[in-house]
Amino acid sequence: MEGGRWLCRNRNELEARYGHHVLMKQAADDLTERFGERPLPIRQFERAIARMTGAAVNRITNWWRASRQALGRRKTTKQPRQREE
Repeated sequence: MEGGRWLCRNRNELEARYGHHVLMKQAADDLTERFGERPLPIRQFERAIARMTGAAVNRITNWWRASRQALGRRKTTKQPRQREE
């Protein structure tokens, strides 16, 4: 029942702040807007680490592919010239 007290307290605070009656739905929407959508700090940290790891893997993969292509081009560019007649 703790959530109910939190909602009533928020409604009372909003009524004191704005000076008029506030519906429970408005008080609940206010709490959802302020606290309901944010992930926990540990989840934010985990997501940031996952993004950085993914970016690092992508950069290494792209570098590796570019290096292999460059090495492959060097080998194929040394073909003998054809004689013009």
